[in-house]
Formats: sequence, structure tokens, C-alpha cells
Amino acid sequence: RTGIKELAYLYRLEQPQASVPIAECIDIYLGRTRKVSHGERHNLVSAWAMFEDCCATRYMSDVTADSIAAWERALAEKSWADATTRNTIARVKSIIRHCAKKHADCSRVLRLLEVVEMPSMPAHDPKPIPVNDYRALLDAADDQWQAILLVALNCCYYAVDCWTLPA
Repeated sequence: RTGIKELAYLYRLEQPQASVPIAECIDIYLGRTRKVSHGERHNLVSAWAMFEDCCATRYMSDVTADSIAAWERALAEKSWADATTRNTIARVKSIIRHCAKKHADCSRVLRLLEVVEMPSMPAHDPKPIPVNDYRALLDAADDQWQAILLVALNCCYYAVDCWTLPA
């Protein structure tokens, strides 16, 4: 007798899942059921293109720690505001996290991304408005603006919070 009898069972093994092409990840993400605005779509595509260029690989399975480090260096070279860098990193992680639901190699890349340093958020340093200035604003405002100013003051809202209140 010759040969290895275990080789006879190879046909029973499942074929490994093919790695997802890195260029398809953005399409997978944008094809999900929750739609994104035109502006956010542009930001997602831009963030992904930068990640894809820095990784310089065709498949997610080929992304290495060195690829992630190259992307992190490219982010640092951009001299963006901390919030822009944070948003870019978050967008790329969201895309990969979505793809990781079906592709194991994306989960591995997500673990590699854990080492990427997120810029710190600036500490809020609110400055109260003097009472006389606030009263002058109220006196100069029409009824709608008086209501907005009073809601902002009494509810500790920023302008964006007042803007997004339900009608």
C-alpha cells in the first residue's frame, strides 16, 4: 500500500471563503438598506479611497499591520483638524465592521485597526454670556428668535439642538 489515506477525505473539506476585494467593501457598505446622504456618501468614498491607496493590496486578506501603519502615517501627514481625522477613521472602521459580518478577513483587519490612535476630542470650554448682553439679544429679537433664545438658555441647548427640535 502506498499513499496517505487521509487524502481520500479532502473532498469533504469546505472550500475556504474567498477574500473580499478591498475595492468592493465600499460598494457592500453603500448597498446596505440604510441609505446615506450625498455628502456623507462623498465622505465615505473619499475616506475609503485613501485607505485603499495606502494599503496597496487587492484583497482584504492581504492587509497587514504595515498597511495600517502606512494609512495612519498618511492621515498624520494630512494635517487635518482632529475632528476630520477622527471622522475619517470612524468611516473606515464602519465600512470594515459592516463587511466583517460576512467576511472573516475583514474581522482580522478590524482587529488590526484597534492600534490606530484616535485624536483626542477638544475639551469644551463654555463661556457664559453676560446677563446684560443676553437681555440685549432678547430685546432685539423678534418673537421666533426670542423663543429660540429662551429654549436654548432654559434647556442648555446649543444652536444645533434648537434647530433639530421637532416642530
